[in-house]
Formats: sequence, C-alpha cells, structure tokens
Amino acid sequence: MIKKKLIKLEWVQICVFCKIIWILRKTKKKSKLMLLLPLEKGEDKQEKRKKTKKWSLDECYNEEWVLFLNKRKKLKNFYCLLCKEIANNAMELICDEHEDMKEGLVVGEQCLLKHLKDHNNQCPTKSHDGCNYVKGKTARNCIDDLMVICPRQFMSQLNVCQQDQTKEGIVNKETQYCCKFKGKIKDVKEHLEGNSCSLQPVECKFKGFGCNDVLFNYNFEQHMQEQMKEHLDLLFKAIQKKPEQHQWKENEQIVKEIEELRMKNTEQVNEIKMLRINIETLLQEKNELIREKDDQLLNIKQTTSNDIEKLKKDIELMKEEIQSQNKIILEKEKQIQEKKEIKQSNQNYDAFNTKQSLHFNFDFLCTSSKLQMTFEGHTSAVWSIDYSTFDSGQYICSGSADKTVRVWNVETTKQIRLLNEHSSDIYCVKFSPYHNHNHRRHVVCSSSLDKSIRFWDIKSDKSFQIFNGHTNCVYGIEFSSFNSGRYLCSGSSDCTIRLWDVETSKSLHIFNGHEGCVWCVDISPLQSNNNDNIKGNSIGVIGGNGYSICSGSYDTTIRTWDVETLKELSVLKGHKDYVLSVKYGSNESKISASSNIILSGSRDKIVCLWDIRSSEQIQFKGHSDVVYAVQYLPFVVNHGEVEGGSNVICSGSDDNTIRFWDVRSNKKELHIIKGEDYGILCLKFLDLKKKGVNNENIKNSDCNFKLCYGSMRGPIICKDNLRFRK
Repeated sequence: MIKKKLIKLEWVQICVFCKIIWILRKTKKKSKLMLLLPLEKGEDKQEKRKKTKKWSLDECYNEEWVLFLNKRKKLKNFYCLLCKEIANNAMELICDEHEDMKEGLVVGEQCLLKHLKDHNNQCPTKSHDGCNYVKGKTARNCIDDLMVICPRQFMSQLNVCQQDQTKEGIVNKETQYCCKFKGKIKDVKEHLEGNSCSLQPVECKFKGFGCNDVLFNYNFEQHMQEQMKEHLDLLFKAIQKKPEQHQWKENEQIVKEIEELRMKNTEQVNEIKMLRINIETLLQEKNELIREKDDQLLNIKQTTSNDIEKLKKDIELMKEEIQSQNKIILEKEKQIQEKKEIKQSNQNYDAFNTKQSLHFNFDFLCTSSKLQMTFEGHTSAVWSIDYSTFDSGQYICSGSADKTVRVWNVETTKQIRLLNEHSSDIYCVKFSPYHNHNHRRHVVCSSSLDKSIRFWDIKSDKSFQIFNGHTNCVYGIEFSSFNSGRYLCSGSSDCTIRLWDVETSKSLHIFNGHEGCVWCVDISPLQSNNNDNIKGNSIGVIGGNGYSICSGSYDTTIRTWDVETLKELSVLKGHKDYVLSVKYGSNESKISASSNIILSGSRDKIVCLWDIRSSEQIQFKGHSDVVYAVQYLPFVVNHGEVEGGSNVICSGSDDNTIRFWDVRSNKKELHIIKGEDYGILCLKFLDLKKKGVNNENIKNSDCNFKLCYGSMRGPIICKDNLRFRK
C-alpha cells in the first residue's frame, strides 16, 4: 500500500512539473520601464521581498510611501510611538508623568488598541497605568492633508528590480507611472475603491501553495518567470505534506470519536450513579413509610382497645343511670297523677267562673308602688326581655348593649346563665317555642348588631345554631304563632325582613319594601278557630294560611305582609318619626279582631292603635320623649270610671315613665309609673300565679301580674303594681 501511494505521488509531481514547464514556455519575456525607489545599501533580497507585502490603510501608513512626496522634517511629529510609521487616526497621550516632555506623544489608533490589549492597559512609553488617550485632531488633519502617490504604484515600484539606476540611487522621475494618482491621504481610499486606479491587484497562481506576493497585470509574467524555482519548492513541499495532513486529519477524526465515546461513557456512568442514588433514596423512603404505617397501626390498635374498654365502662354507667332514671320516672308519674287530680279540681272551678262571667277590678294600689324585684348583672342598656316557665320554674331572658344574653330565675332573681358569643350589642331575645315543643329543649334566640341570629341552649354556654343572611344589624325578631313556632321573622338595618325555617336553618323569603332600617317586627296571633296542629295552619311552599307579618321602620311607616302569598298587604302612614315598636292584638287582651289591630310606638313620642282594614288610627299622647315599647295588658279591666269590658294598653318611654291607656274611653290615661332609671326600653308582663291554692280558698286568693322592664343603665326591674282581685 505504501509503495503504491509513493508511486502515485511521484506521478503527480511529474505531471505538475510538466505543466509548469509548459506554462513557462508559453509565457513571453517582456520588459517594462518602471520608476524605482532608492534602496538602502546592504538591503538583501529577503528584505526587498518583505516590502512587496500588502499593507492595510487601516493601520499606520508606510513611512517610505509618505516620504516619496514629502520631506522627513515635515513628518517629524507624526510618527507612531509603537510602530515608527506615520500614525493613522492619531491618538495623543495625556498623563501627569509626561508633562515635562516638550513634544506631543502620538500613536496610531490600531497600534494603541493592540498594545493595550497585549500589555494590560499599560502606557506605551512607561510601565504605568492611568494614562488618558484623546483624538489628536490637529495631527489627524495634518496627516490626512499629506500628498501621496497611489499605494499600488508605490508597491509596484518596490517589486521591480530594475538594473538601470542612477549612481546615487535616485529614482528616475521621468519614467512614466502606471497609475498617475497624486493626492491627499484622505482621498486614497476613495481612489482605490473606485474604478479610477489603473493598477488592479492580481493574485499569484501559486497562492494556494504559499506565495503571497501582490502582483499587477504588468509584472505578473515577470514574477512567474523569476519565482519559478520558489514556486516549485512550494509545490513539492505541499505534495509532501498532503499525505501527512490526510493522515493527521484521519487521526484527528479518530481522536474526536474517541473523545465523544469517552464523554458518552462518562455521562452514562453518571446516570447510573444517579439512578443508584435515587433507588436507594426511594428504598429508604419506602422503609420509613412502612415503619410509620406500622406505628400508626399499633397506635390504632392501642387506641381501639382503650376505646372499647372505655365504652364498656360507659355502658355500665349508662345502665346504672337508666335504672336511676326509671326510679325518677316512677316518682314523676306519681307527681303527675297528683297534679292531674289538682288540675281537674281547678277546671271545675274555672267552669264555675265562666258561667258567672266574672271580671277583674283594676286596682293600681298607688301606695304600694315600691320596688319588688331587681335583676342586676348587665352593665349597659337592656333592650329586650322575654318570659317563660319550664321545669316547674319561672325564668326571664334579657339582651343588652353589653353584648351578653343572660337568663334569670324569677323567684330568686339570680342569674343562672351568661351567653357572650355575640360581638356587638344584642337588641332582641325570645324563648324558642319550637325547640321546647319539638325537642324538649329550653332555648333562647337572640339578634345582634353583629348581623347574626343565634340560638342558645340554656344548659350550655355556647350557641348551637346561627342564622347569617342579613347584611347589616339585626333588630326585632318574632316566632310564628302557628306550627309550634317553627318559623322566625327578623328585621334589619339592610331594610329587609327575612322569614327563616328554624328546623332547616334556611332563609325562606326576603321581604323588600321599606326605605329605611326595619327596627321591629311581629307575627299575627294564633287564630282562635284553629288548632296548632291542624294542617290548614301549616306552611306549604312558604307562608301560613291567614297569617301576616307587620314591621316598623325608620321610614316612619308600618307595613303588613301576607305570609302565604309573600305580598305586601298594606302601608300604614301616620307617625312622623322612626317606628320603634309594633304589636298585633293578642287573644289574651280580648280585643276584637286582634289580627287586624296593631299597636305602635314611635320616636315622635306618640302611641298609635291601628285598624289594618281601614288604616284608621287612635293616637295616645302624653309621653315627653321617645316611645320604645308598647304592650297589651293580658286581662280585661273594669274600672270604677270605665264601663265594663274595657281594654287597656301600656307604653314605655325614654322619659322614664310607663303609662296606661284606656282604649275605649276617649284615649284616657289611667295611670303613670315612674321608672328607677333614665329610660324604659322594653316591657314584659309576668303571670305569677300563687301556688298551693285549694278550692275552698280560691274565692279569696289573688292573681298577680308583675310588670318587668329593662332600663338604660342595666338593672331589670319588676314592679308589683298590678294586683287583680275577683
């Protein structure tokens, strides 16, 4: 193989050599007279050939080229400090260390950039930093205006080795130039780039083999003849290097492939390591999870066994409690049987009273108006009171501006429960008939300025049911008189009345119509010809057949709404300021058509009695300040000055009085009770019947109603002003 390659190379060399000889024979010898530059003595052939190399006009200008038409003295201040040629784009050095130098320091721009890059920004003259460099505008202008010949013409004259020179080496200026350009340096670039220069450079045919001489058309053939030997040497060297270069390229390619394989192998090894690490990590995590699960199972087993033991103990305790409860039930049954017997005797007495059509005498006993009971605990205004009896006891609940709901034992006047989850003033409280009737739970319902309605079991300190729907303060609330109080209506500062289902905690409907805060609401009383459990009184989709809601508002109106159709029934206008209390006529008060009568109190200091059917009103005037509360007396009054069967209402005011009015005697004011505080905010009658009454003594016994009211400063006061004798 090697011998074949050598034979092949020899044949290539022979062919190339023959081709060169053919070219040389074909070439004719021509002589051309050229201008010559003077050559310095001792300049050898190699130095002469170096000067034939092409220089760039971007670098500093060749000194000999510029001196051809200019005197050396004129160029004294334009030499580059670095290359000693004429500076191109001259830059001046400015530095404190060069202040003593008389002449300016000039350096070519390209030379300066190269020097600073190679010498770490040190000064071209001394090894120090901090020199400043500025454009030498004066030097640049002077250099640009220097007269020169065409640089190609100058190069061609350097390459011509002409034997006819003067004895002193002076150029024969009478010789004709190939390019006759003579102009300023700044015009040279335009001359070379245009077509005006007759000297266009020609590349040597042996440039690919290493000949870099710059030639022109006129000396191309001469160059080929004179440099024939050098061209052959370059050719043979290239032929000899070619196999080596080819082999080197092959070796280089193999080395590259080996390096690529090594890199791939390294990457794969690293990937394998990472996979091993990931596998180990996953195994550790798996083992940890298994341990955790095992621990959890052990804990669950232990907890379960403990719970089972606890349940067994609880079951035993429950069995014991059941036995004790059975004993209590037996005792209760005996007590109930005894009460039934007493009740039967009382019913016989009531029947006797009905036949006799007895009436009570309204005896104010003004001399006995002293304070009977005081419930102290609230620290601010008491806005609402409600009364209920259960578990053989009598209780009142109260709501206050001190953000608390309190429950009191009437007989002992002691507080038995404090409920304080509301975040703002509490305006209204009611005992829930629904929870008492359906769940045998004693529950208080409260509304607050914190926009919520809460239900509290008085056996607990926490609320168990919350209505959130109103977007502003919630004021008056009232339970329905039908369906055992399953439905609740509420009025709010958001100008709406809402109807709620207590069983599902859902808002069933929103009544819109008022243009101001809805302060008070009431629901019409239970219809006397219906039973609470009759289906005719139940709510279908929403609404109670024949029942309505009334509401009082800051817009000075009272509005009524049909619970079944959800429509507005009427608008009562007569008050001149906020309506702060509304009450339907009660069955206990014996006012005829009680569901069509509404009693109201207002900020205009007036109490009004309305007939919804005709919108007619009776006004009761006497208060000197805001009327906050109105009530019907829960009995029929027969006064010495009033005809039998008359009816009485009362009202509480910020003027610190409670006033009693006769509805059927020309709005007569019957009596005034003065409060113990700075205002009366709410009223409630307590039916306190005496215990232990037998049939023989009933005729001489008294039936007492106590009047309870909430005050501005906090105490709840019960007046023993009303005593009724048969």
